[in-house]
Amino acid sequence: MPVPPDSGYLISHDDAVWYTDPVHGALVRIDPDTGEARLLESRIEQPQEYWGIAASSAPEMPGKLWVRSGDSEVWLVDTRRDAVERRIRVAEGGGGDVLQVGDELWVSSFATDEVEVIGLGG
Repeated sequence: MPVPPDSGYLISHDDAVWYTDPVHGALVRIDPDTGEARLLESRIEQPQEYWGIAASSAPEMPGKLWVRSGDSEVWLVDTRRDAVERRIRVAEGGGGDVLQVGDELWVSSFATDEVEVIGLGG
Protein backbone atom coordinates (compact mmCIF):
# COMPACT_ATOMS: atom_id res chain seq x y z
CA MET A 1 0.00 0.00 0.00
CA PRO A 2 1.29 3.49 -0.81
CA VAL A 3 -0.03 4.70 2.56
CA PRO A 4 -0.12 2.68 5.78
CA PRO A 5 -3.67 1.30 6.18
CA ASP A 6 -5.36 3.07 9.07
CA SER A 7 -9.11 3.68 9.31
CA GLY A 8 -10.02 2.98 5.72
CA TYR A 9 -12.84 1.43 3.78
CA LEU A 10 -12.87 -0.84 0.72
CA ILE A 11 -15.30 -0.58 -2.18
CA SER A 12 -15.56 -1.99 -5.67
CA HIS A 13 -15.35 0.61 -8.44
CA ASP A 14 -14.49 0.51 -12.14
CA ASP A 15 -13.32 -3.13 -12.11
CA ALA A 16 -10.93 -2.57 -9.21
CA VAL A 17 -10.82 -2.43 -5.42
CA TRP A 18 -10.62 1.07 -3.96
CA TYR A 19 -9.36 1.99 -0.51
CA THR A 20 -10.47 5.29 1.04
CA ASP A 21 -8.54 6.51 4.07
CA PRO A 22 -9.63 9.68 5.90
CA VAL A 23 -6.49 9.83 8.05
CA HIS A 24 -4.26 10.30 5.01
CA GLY A 25 -6.96 11.70 2.71
CA ALA A 26 -6.09 8.87 0.36
CA LEU A 27 -7.93 7.31 -2.56
CA VAL A 28 -6.07 4.19 -3.64
CA ARG A 29 -6.86 1.92 -6.61
CA ILE A 30 -5.83 -1.71 -6.18
CA ASP A 31 -5.72 -3.90 -9.29
CA PRO A 32 -7.43 -7.16 -8.28
CA ASP A 33 -5.33 -9.21 -10.75
CA THR A 34 -1.84 -7.90 -9.95
CA GLY A 35 -2.28 -6.36 -6.49
CA GLU A 36 -0.62 -3.18 -7.79
CA ALA A 37 -1.75 -0.07 -5.89
CA ARG A 38 -2.02 3.45 -7.32
CA LEU A 39 -2.43 6.45 -5.02
CA LEU A 40 -4.46 9.30 -6.53
CA GLU A 41 -3.13 12.83 -6.11
CA SER A 42 -6.64 14.08 -5.25
CA ARG A 43 -6.92 14.25 -1.45
CA ILE A 44 -10.15 14.00 0.52
CA GLU A 45 -10.58 15.95 3.74
CA GLN A 46 -10.88 14.27 7.12
CA PRO A 47 -14.16 14.85 9.01
CA GLN A 48 -13.76 16.67 12.30
CA GLU A 49 -16.14 14.72 14.54
CA TYR A 50 -16.28 11.22 13.04
CA TRP A 51 -13.91 9.24 10.84
CA GLY A 52 -16.39 8.01 8.26
CA ILE A 53 -15.45 8.57 4.65
CA ALA A 54 -17.52 6.63 2.18
CA ALA A 55 -17.41 6.28 -1.58
CA SER A 56 -19.80 4.99 -4.22
CA SER A 57 -19.51 4.45 -7.96
CA ALA A 58 -21.62 6.76 -10.08
CA PRO A 59 -23.91 4.44 -12.07
CA GLU A 60 -23.68 4.71 -15.85
CA MET A 61 -20.57 6.92 -15.52
CA PRO A 62 -17.42 4.75 -15.76
CA GLY A 63 -14.47 6.21 -13.91
CA LYS A 64 -16.62 8.47 -11.71
CA LEU A 65 -16.60 8.01 -7.95
CA TRP A 66 -18.68 9.87 -5.37
CA VAL A 67 -16.68 10.49 -2.19
CA ARG A 68 -17.77 12.01 1.11
CA SER A 69 -15.05 14.58 1.88
CA GLY A 70 -14.83 16.19 5.28
CA ASP A 71 -17.86 17.42 7.19
CA SER A 72 -19.79 19.26 4.53
CA GLU A 73 -18.97 18.17 0.97
CA VAL A 74 -19.42 15.30 -1.45
CA TRP A 75 -17.08 15.17 -4.45
CA LEU A 76 -17.46 13.54 -7.84
CA VAL A 77 -13.95 12.32 -8.63
CA ASP A 78 -12.88 11.31 -12.12
CA THR A 79 -10.61 8.44 -11.09
CA ARG A 80 -9.17 8.02 -14.57
CA ARG A 81 -7.99 11.65 -14.82
CA ASP A 82 -7.38 11.99 -11.05
CA ALA A 83 -9.45 15.16 -10.80
CA VAL A 84 -12.36 16.43 -8.73
CA GLU A 85 -15.12 17.23 -11.25
CA ARG A 86 -17.85 18.44 -8.95
CA ARG A 87 -18.27 19.49 -5.32
CA ILE A 88 -21.67 19.46 -3.63
CA ARG A 89 -22.28 21.13 -0.28
CA VAL A 90 -24.22 18.90 2.12
CA ALA A 91 -25.56 19.33 5.64
CA GLU A 92 -22.75 19.66 8.18
CA GLY A 93 -22.49 16.21 9.66
CA GLY A 94 -19.09 14.87 10.66
CA GLY A 95 -18.62 12.52 7.73
CA GLY A 96 -20.94 9.78 6.59
CA ASP A 97 -21.97 7.59 3.71
CA VAL A 98 -22.82 8.46 0.11
CA LEU A 99 -24.68 6.45 -2.52
CA GLN A 100 -26.09 7.35 -5.92
CA VAL A 101 -29.45 5.77 -6.72
CA GLY A 102 -30.79 6.76 -10.14
CA ASP A 103 -30.55 10.54 -10.43
CA GLU A 104 -30.42 11.10 -6.66
CA LEU A 105 -27.49 11.23 -4.28
CA TRP A 106 -28.18 9.89 -0.79
CA VAL A 107 -25.84 11.33 1.86
CA SER A 108 -25.87 10.35 5.53
CA SER A 109 -24.42 12.45 8.33
CA PHE A 110 -22.96 10.56 11.26
CA ALA A 111 -23.14 13.51 13.67
CA THR A 112 -26.83 14.25 13.06
CA ASP A 113 -28.12 10.75 12.18
CA GLU A 114 -29.87 12.24 9.15
CA VAL A 115 -29.99 11.36 5.47
CA GLU A 116 -30.09 14.05 2.80
CA VAL A 117 -31.38 13.28 -0.71
CA ILE A 118 -29.97 15.51 -3.46
CA GLY A 119 -31.40 15.55 -6.97
CA LEU A 120 -28.70 15.40 -9.63
CA GLY A 121 -30.95 16.25 -12.57
CA GLY A 122 -30.85 14.65 -15.95
